[in-house]
Amino acid sequence: RTAPMARRRDGDIAPYRHAAREVRAGRGTGGAHDEGAPAKPHERCARRGVREGAMGARGVGGCVVRQIRGQAGCRILGAVLVLSGLSIEKKSRCIFCRAFCGGNRGRRLCSTGIRSFNMTTIRQQRFDEERALYSVRDLLIKNCVFDGPADGESALKECRDVVVEDCRFCLRYPFWHDKKLRIGRSEMTESCRAAIWYCDSVEIRNSNLHGIKAVRECSDVRIEGCDIVSAEFGWFIRGMTMEQCRAESEYFMMRSDHLGFRDVRFKGKYSFQYITDSVFERCTFDTKDAFWHGKNILVRDSIVLGEYLAWYSENVTFERCKIVGTQPFCYCKGLRLVDCEMIDTDLAFERSEVEANLLAPIVSIKNPLSGRIRVPAVGEIIRDIDGAEGEIITDA
Repeated sequence: RTAPMARRRDGDIAPYRHAAREVRAGRGTGGAHDEGAPAKPHERCARRGVREGAMGARGVGGCVVRQIRGQAGCRILGAVLVLSGLSIEKKSRCIFCRAFCGGNRGRRLCSTGIRSFNMTTIRQQRFDEERALYSVRDLLIKNCVFDGPADGESALKECRDVVVEDCRFCLRYPFWHDKKLRIGRSEMTESCRAAIWYCDSVEIRNSNLHGIKAVRECSDVRIEGCDIVSAEFGWFIRGMTMEQCRAESEYFMMRSDHLGFRDVRFKGKYSFQYITDSVFERCTFDTKDAFWHGKNILVRDSIVLGEYLAWYSENVTFERCKIVGTQPFCYCKGLRLVDCEMIDTDLAFERSEVEANLLAPIVSIKNPLSGRIRVPAVGEIIRDIDGAEGEIITDA
């Protein structure tokens, strides 16, 4: 039960005191909200300036429904939208599972912990002013265009729980310092520079990211079904999954960690340098100088085209891969190749510690420091330094 409501002198409605310090655990498949998981007793919303009393939780289809009493609408945001003549509507919606709550007093909490209730919808509008929707909360933006003569920047800076669908962005820096951002079927043009920086919990689906440096210094990012043409994309990322995407870039994903790529087609030079703790599956990379200085990396069932692969790397493993290009795997530590083919590769494994089982002949091997290389045939074995003691075993 919630505490009695009190009306402040300024007219805002707010709970007097939160009655319960803890919400009972859900019985559904709510992930982090299963039995025994604590819940926050209240959450302060900067836009509403109120506290909301939670009455309890009940598992519903992977989400948790929390009944809320005493919700006050966002008067500031609502006034701005009315004065601007925008088409708005209120909905209670989970921005992950896209389910609607039953009534305005319900809230659905997805298993990931992202909440969206009383969501305001903006449709078919054009924005070009500076910080057009600065610091908004719980907003659904549909079929809007961010472009115009005012040429304003940072349209959606410092926002939270924002869903963007079927929109077009032509202005600079639209999403900076955002949290819980969802973008679907949208386009960021070449003039949309540095679109998504310093954000946490970002999901981008079926969209075009065509501006330079589109994503930087973000955490917990998911990209699926997107077309990426963006130089210097993905620097300093802390956790990203990418599936069924096409990407063109230079210095792609530099100094990032905890990457999980699947069915990604990439083209460009100097990719994945200085990355750590990452997995790549069923990918095709047409690149150069890839994986330099990388650590703790697994590449599986993939094709890697390009010269000077994975120099100075540590604890890198390739499984069932096809590798094409000159001078791969030099100055490596803890290198492993499992059932791989190395096509038209020469001067491989120079000064490296390597364990390799190769399924096709190789042009030449030069000065492996240690380990064992099994290969059907080698055109030339070069040992012209002291300490090149790696064992090479051929079928001949």
